Amino acid sequence: KPLGYNTKGIFVAREMREKILPYIGHIEKQFWPTNISHSEIMWSNEVANIILDNYLAKYNNSNPLFLMLWNNIRHDKNISDNLIKTEQILKKYDFWEDSIIIFCADHGYPHPRRGFTPEGLISDGLTHDLILTDDNILIPLFIKTSKVVPREINEVVGTIDLFPTIIDYIEDDSIANASQELPGRSIKHLIENTETKNKYPLDLYYRCDSRFIGQSDRKTAIRSQNYKYIFNHDSASEEFYDLMKDSGEDVDIIN
Repeated sequence: KPLGYNTKGIFVAREMREKILPYIGHIEKQFWPTNISHSEIMWSNEVANIILDNYLAKYNNSNPLFLMLWNNIRHDKNISDNLIKTEQILKKYDFWEDSIIIFCADHGYPHPRRGFTPEGLISDGLTHDLILTDDNILIPLFIKTSKVVPREINEVVGTIDLFPTIIDYIEDDSIANASQELPGRSIKHLIENTETKNKYPLDLYYRCDSRFIGQSDRKTAIRSQNYKYIFNHDSASEEFYDLMKDSGEDVDIIN
């Protein structure tokens, strides 16, 4: 905001609207469909696109826009079509070509071969976030900028890197120095396939926690390009996997 950005959010979950609104701000009710209200626990993803379309159709602010759109995809069989619609809306109002667009999720979901089902997790008193296998902690991540030829990046990166990357693209000296104190690193050089003045180790380590602080059955995973270590805080037990030889994480080397 101090750099002149107009910051807005569209969140289909009431919980997200309440928790994130003070930091980003939500698009005003005048752009909402008349048949929805904030009291609803979850809007459909189609509603998010309607709000986006209504807002951009009347957008006359000369300032750049920082927008976060939050979908609930777990039970949406039409999510691919909805994302295509989002892209079409951005293109219709010329918010596509010159924008940095990041699409990601907050987690994956356990692979069916592990025997987990949504119903089974509920009956066992578990939730998907207790599981630290790659199928659950790796996420879809797509980053589009105006200058990049599409390609796949094989290096391990984390969501903790997204904010420093955004700061790097803004290229404002007043916040560039402050970004050096942030956790994570800019991955702009990976996106653009260029050398970087910052020398990072080839094998970085990323941390993933299965529960929030204060909750029981908490586990922490440390994952690099080739290995994963897991520590169970309650039982003090450990797991270790060689992902190059055992991508399915079937063989716990420690045990």
